[in-house]
This record gives sequence, structure tokens and C-alpha cells, in this order.
Amino acid sequence: MTAQDRQAIQAKLDVLDPLVRALKAKRGEDDLMADVEIHAKAGRWLLEFPMDVTVQDDVTFALKV
Repeated sequence: MTAQDRQAIQAKLDVLDPLVRALKAKRGEDDLMADVEIHAKAGRWLLEFPMDVTVQDDVTFALKV
């Protein structure tokens, strides 16, 4: 994963995290919130464990989602 990939993922998380918090504050259904939160968690894991990213398609897919 390149430095540019990491910046792009972080930028997406910077947008997604406040949206998730706002949605959660509205007391969304827990099972539906899990569906939303998993995408942010996947992005954070990519940043935390970049050594596990073995193909560029993983980064491309994460940025699409």
C-alpha cells in the first residue's frame, strides 16, 4: 500500500466517521448500524495492518466501498 493509498483511505474515514457518529446518535437499529460501521472498521484495519494488504485490489475495493 502506497502513502497515497493511506492518505486516500484516511480522507474517506475523515468523512465517514462523523456520519456514522451522527447516525448512531439518532439511535439507529443496532443490526443496521453494524452494517454501516463495518466499512469504517475495514478502513481503519487497512491503516493499522498495512502488511496484510497483499494486492492493490484490496485498496481499490476499500476506496470504492
